This record gives sequence, C-alpha cells and structure tokens, in this order.
Amino acid sequence: MSRASSDNLLPDPYLHGGGLQWWGKGGAQIPHTDFPYHPTAPLCRRVNVLVYLNPDWKDGDGGELSLYAVGEDRPTVSISPRFGTCVIFNTDPWSVHSVEPIADSSARRRTIGVYYYTPEAEDVVTRERWPKWYETGSLAAGSSLDKVRLAGTRSALGASRAFSHLANRLDPRRPSRN
Repeated sequence: MSRASSDNLLPDPYLHGGGLQWWGKGGAQIPHTDFPYHPTAPLCRRVNVLVYLNPDWKDGDGGELSLYAVGEDRPTVSISPRFGTCVIFNTDPWSVHSVEPIADSSARRRTIGVYYYTPEAEDVVTRERWPKWYETGSLAAGSSLDKVRLAGTRSALGASRAFSHLANRLDPRRPSRN
C-alpha cells in the first residue's frame, strides 16, 4: 500500500471525529483501527495528528496512547499524554491503537486531534477498511461496557462536529453570502 505524500494531504475543515477531545476517569478505547473515509467528501483518511494539552499529567494517571505492531496482542509503544507531546501516525488497516484507562479521578486527558486526507483512490485503499475493534488479538465487538463507551464517544464527537459547523458559519471573518 502506498503512503500518503505530504504534498497531497488535505485537512478536514469540519474536524470530523477530531477537534478538542476531553476524557475523564475511566476514559479508554480498546484496540482498534480508525475510519478510512470522510463521511461527506470523496477523501481517504491518511494521517492522525494528536497534540496533548495536559500540563500536570503524572505517571500513574493512565490515558496512554498505545500502538500495536501487526499481529501483536500487546502494545509495541505507549505514549504518555504529557503537555506538548505530539503524535503523528498513519491511518491504515495496520495502525491498531488504543487509549489506556484513565485511573486518577482528578486527571483530565485533553487532546487536539486533527486528521488529514488524500483524494480517494480506489486502487490504493479498498472499502473493506472500515474500523475494526480488537480484543486479545482477534476481531470482536467488545463488551457491553465498551459498546456504551463507544456510543458515548460517538455522541460527543457528533456534538463536537455540530459545534464546529456552527462556529464556522458564525465566524465574523467568513465572507457573507448575499
């Protein structure tokens, strides 16, 4: 599979699934791959960019981003969400990642997530690349608690997307459409 070239990457102006992200105690994601296609534009998602905004993060707070090698059940690397840390990784069927549970009740994991796309290319990426959720190395739907967390995350992201659309429409610097 070819990799995205930096000269043809496009940002998502509506931050579908991205933007400001906030997680409290218990916030987590099981190992998964991300959605491959933009929901409203003919674009393939190629790159994830995460910037952490947690100045007081301590060891033991949890919330690490864990990245997995192909076929491995345990993370290859875990990245603490400390202030100013930026993580950039490809979005493809082999980019399995998770977020470890946040342990401390006072910890708030704050992130800016931005996703980059390329014009859709059917010869490079197939429609079979829908998100996959993993559990102990095999595809699985996850527990009922995971499903509740996923539904909550989707609702929060939907609200974030709606807010982004509204903010874009109300932007005083935006040219009027008379």
